[in-house]
Amino acid sequence: YFKIINNALTEDGALSIWGYYGSYEYAKVIYKSLKQAFPTVYVKTALEEEIDFARPNLFYAFKKEKEIELFDYEKDLNKKLEEDQEFELNTLNNQILKNLWSGKLP
Repeated sequence: YFKIINNALTEDGALSIWGYYGSYEYAKVIYKSLKQAFPTVYVKTALEEEIDFARPNLFYAFKKEKEIELFDYEKDLNKKLEEDQEFELNTLNNQILKNLWSGKLP
């Protein structure tokens, strides 16, 4: 779906997703899934602890390279997400988010 959305956006288009609070793994699945379709992705969170989010997360995906303002703890989180190479993508055939959201690991 993210690739379809990317193709439908204007050249300067962006996608914003409100994500439920959840674990680092939950945020990583959304982040990495967005990165498959968009060159620039950020997650913003209202809480400084990166592992146990207690508030909604906002995910921003841009069709072009773009920088947005982030707090230091958000910069650290985004860097960690970008560098993390162990991940699964959420797809129609691999609906990993429902397992992470319910607290069950695959």
